[in-house]
Amino acid sequence: MEILLSLLGVCVLIGGGTFYTLKTGRISDKNKNLIPDEVEEIVQEAKETIEEIKRRTELVSQEVKDVVEEAKEMVDQAKDIPWAIKGKVRPGREPNKK
Repeated sequence: MEILLSLLGVCVLIGGGTFYTLKTGRISDKNKNLIPDEVEEIVQEAKETIEEIKRRTELVSQEVKDVVEEAKEMVDQAKDIPWAIKGKVRPGREPNKK
């Protein structure tokens, strides 16, 4: 219980200090919403960073899918190597018989 009261007291002090510095003009708040402009800028930069991370993650996931598809195709092609070593014709598609 003492810890909870201590944390509550610290929060009140920080909030009161912020409010006091806003009202005295030491911290700028141009739009008068009681949120310091510095905090708003940091939040905006964080949002932009998150959007960039999401965009890059999407690009990476698309590339990984492409690599997986190509790796599967490579494995299928590698199965033809023993036939080529033996000098046999690789077993490809059946020719169309018209």
